[in-house]
Amino acid sequence: MRKTGRSTEAGSIAAAIWAVVLVGFVASVVAGIVVGPRALIGVALGAAIAAVNLWVVSRIVRAFATPGEPRLPWALVATAKFTALFGMVIALVSLGVTDLISLLIGYAALPIGIVASQLRSTPAVRGEG
Repeated sequence: MRKTGRSTEAGSIAAAIWAVVLVGFVASVVAGIVVGPRALIGVALGAAIAAVNLWVVSRIVRAFATPGEPRLPWALVATAKFTALFGMVIALVSLGVTDLISLLIGYAALPIGIVASQLRSTPAVRGEG
């Protein structure tokens, strides 16, 4: 049975999100061992923010790519996501929960996880994509 483009796309996004979570988990453990518990918390929070950000961005892109889908609500979601992202980072650093470098290291799980998930996926058949 052949998968539809939508289910393949959803599976690809899910694989990328899980890869981001896994990379974030590993980075958190390493940070906790090498630097300490405060770094572990910061890296874990950065990775969690990255995974949620990827999920929201995938929903926004899917909505904008779907013909006939109303665009205004998703534009507002994109604005709220951007505001929440920066607001959370500022709040976490200002309140002394963690330092900025730990959050950034955790957020680096986003590009690393995406690349890792794409290396693991099967290549597209010529003429399919």
